[in-house]
Amino acid sequence: MASHTRIEERLDQGEKIERLAQLVETLAQRAKNTQQPMTTAEQALQEARANVAVFAENQAAMQWVTDESGLFHTLAAPDITSSNGTRAKFPFGGKDDFDNVRVLMLRVSHNQLYKLMLANICATKVSRNDKGRTFLLRGPPGTGKSVMLNLIWYVSLFELGMNVICHKGGGVMHMYRDDKKTVSMLTHKWEVLDWMSEPNTVYLFDPNETSTQPVYGDDSRGINVIASSPNLKHYECILKSASSSPKSATIMPVWSYAWTHDEIVAGLNILRKPVTDGVKKASKAVFGDFRFALQAASGLVTEDSATKALSGVIDKITAEHFDMLQRYAHYNVAFADLLCTNGIPGSFQLSHTIVTQQALTTFKAEEPLDLPAVIHECKKTQTKEDATSLLKAWEKSLDATRSFHMEFQLQWAHPRARELLLQRAIAIRSPVKLLRMFKLFPPGADGFADEAHA
Repeated sequence: MASHTRIEERLDQGEKIERLAQLVETLAQRAKNTQQPMTTAEQALQEARANVAVFAENQAAMQWVTDESGLFHTLAAPDITSSNGTRAKFPFGGKDDFDNVRVLMLRVSHNQLYKLMLANICATKVSRNDKGRTFLLRGPPGTGKSVMLNLIWYVSLFELGMNVICHKGGGVMHMYRDDKKTVSMLTHKWEVLDWMSEPNTVYLFDPNETSTQPVYGDDSRGINVIASSPNLKHYECILKSASSSPKSATIMPVWSYAWTHDEIVAGLNILRKPVTDGVKKASKAVFGDFRFALQAASGLVTEDSATKALSGVIDKITAEHFDMLQRYAHYNVAFADLLCTNGIPGSFQLSHTIVTQQALTTFKAEEPLDLPAVIHECKKTQTKEDATSLLKAWEKSLDATRSFHMEFQLQWAHPRARELLLQRAIAIRSPVKLLRMFKLFPPGADGFADEAHA
């Protein structure tokens, strides 16, 4: 009898354990069913973590390539799907293109600007000075500013082993640790400033045309790179006007320039996009904007749509706008103030609608180095003495680069811009004021802008 009783007790005990296991499973399922979905910020953080893991695992196989035209150095992200199901990509996408930057196309024409920034980054890391440096990189949309941020993210994190903060429009801030695998979300300004007290940290900012302001502190010991369209609203916390002095001597304003026609054609070829006559005409209608050229290659825009957009903007110009132009028509830098603010709503700003900007001349460095060689020299910089030697060796070219990229000249963004602008000025009886502004533009194939209408 006793043995039967023990058997029944074991059966009862086993049944209880089974029921308890079923209960635990039921409760777990209920918890799963009631679990809140991830927020957009949480999802972005999860994607960033999965993405950086792919880069870390495959970085050794990534190779720099010079395209056939010799106008670009390219670097492709690993052609691998991350653990969250998306293909690897670089973090900054620029306006309307966050999910598609899988190939970096670095313009050889801007090699010296890349060299200037990377030299300062590696030197700051090892020198551990009390003051860092802030680069304010401005340029029209579609000229490669976000690509430059991606270059610095990649080199700083994977080649130099630094901490990198990526701050995007909308307030998203991701902190990539120097172990190349840890990514965290920063939610407060003080967190950024705390990290920037370390020379081993780089802060990258792209407002993406939102109202988000960069995080800036006078006591920063790291490197800040703020990439923005010319509109002053994106960086007025460090520069009050285009012609004013920065609030600190450690701030270096520089310009990125409109693409040349040859660069646009080569860029489209790299991405295997069609380069038809229609695409060429459309890209020339929005001078120097590679993003617009990509849209044209996809059939989203045309030369006619660009001309229609230009006409729509010019038709909104008033006599008061021309009065503002007259005040600035003899001083290029002061005129830049007008271009960089909201004084004329969306009209004369450097936005590839009416005018844009390009380099004054072709920059020729005394010590030309291609981009991979620059990165290699920066990686070799391991001590303060190394940094001193590097900056001394590159002193002339870095000084020349800084001076070169602080200037620009105006360029009509559309072949018919001056014609339509003059017609508008005549219609509202302001042609003399406009002709003064025309003198700021370099002569084209048919002479100065006003000579074409003499």
